[in-house]
Amino acid sequence: MYDEIGRQVSVDTGMPPADEYMETIYKHVQACLRVLGFHEGGIDGNWRETNAAVIRFQKEKGLVPEGKVGRKTWTAVLIELARQMNDGSLSGT
Repeated sequence: MYDEIGRQVSVDTGMPPADEYMETIYKHVQACLRVLGFHEGGIDGNWRETNAAVIRFQKEKGLVPEGKVGRKTWTAVLIELARQMNDGSLSGT
């Protein structure tokens, strides 16, 4: 699952993804945040429900709580997934 997420979510290229990909990207962000215990809603691609989870994650990790998943936030998400995978504490597994 994590390799699939990494391939499909572009990390802050400076260009927004095409609209047809946004729902898929949001679903991947939702899935990651759910596994990490920050998102309790559905994996439906609805950004409004996910924005609060992104901000909570950013605050907890000492990032600027802007609600955007740019390079720093995405890197922090992947590092936290790897850390929890390595120590066996993933909440969504």
